[in-house]
Amino acid sequence: MIVIEGALVKPLSDSTPAQTVFTFFADPIILLFLVGMAIGVLKRNLGDRFVVPCPLLVAAALLATQILAAIVFRIPPRLPFPEIISIWIAGALAVVACAFARPLSPGRFETVAEALGDASYSTHLFHIFLVVALKMVFPITPVTAVFFVLLALLISNLVGLMLYRTVERPISALLPIKWTAVAARATMR
Repeated sequence: MIVIEGALVKPLSDSTPAQTVFTFFADPIILLFLVGMAIGVLKRNLGDRFVVPCPLLVAAALLATQILAAIVFRIPPRLPFPEIISIWIAGALAVVACAFARPLSPGRFETVAEALGDASYSTHLFHIFLVVALKMVFPITPVTAVFFVLLALLISNLVGLMLYRTVERPISALLPIKWTAVAARATMR
């Protein structure tokens, strides 16, 4: 509803960054949080009745298709709202594929994936600072773009892991409420 109301003030085709709290919450990208919540509800309600066989291959194929489409059609870095939906759909389907993956026996890959998932909030909060700093020292050109993205992913996740272990987890341990218990009770309902 807020996105629709925001469209009355700021057209949906205006893709400039938000300058106020209202324009932040009225930005159509907020709809992706709703998509994430919907995927979580589907996962909780469908449980193991729907399983994607090879989820990483499905996700990689969807993301590769997005990258190829961006290269072939020369998609600009920030598309206006209606056009961006096709990219969002492919990304959401990649998340669905991974969310509905068959649980694997714990191995090295699963351990790393779980650690990156635990650190994802720290990574999310600080990756923009790292990407901007990296862009200052490593210019992006058509030749270096893929290497830049890979390097930014690596550095962002490593710093996210470090911040999770040295800042986020110790602060969470100081909180009087054990959030894992709250989350466990919420999933039991």
